[in-house]
Amino acid sequence: MEQHIAISVPKQTWVGAVVFLLAFCLLGLAAAKYQWLYRDYGTHWPLQNRLASAYGAVAFPMIGVVVALTLFVSEMVLRRVWVRWVLFAIFAFVLGYAFRALFWVPVS
Repeated sequence: MEQHIAISVPKQTWVGAVVFLLAFCLLGLAAAKYQWLYRDYGTHWPLQNRLASAYGAVAFPMIGVVVALTLFVSEMVLRRVWVRWVLFAIFAFVLGYAFRALFWVPVS
């Protein structure tokens, strides 16, 4: 006899995973769209800007998928509310840093 194991994931986790995935995919789209900016103005940009521009179109959506999967797996394995909020905070920091790496212009 087969047993079906249903693992319920709270709505907050679904919403968080979708928001992070969408945000990282939009950053990837922006990296692809504004890649000319860093390419045309030479190599006088900081390393984080050049890397975000060069690899962001592929790397940011991949990071979004990893973030979403991490949220789901942590919810299935740990089932603790505080873990979800800690992961949300960490991934929001990563999203902010990725945004800063793509759009921050050094003033010097």
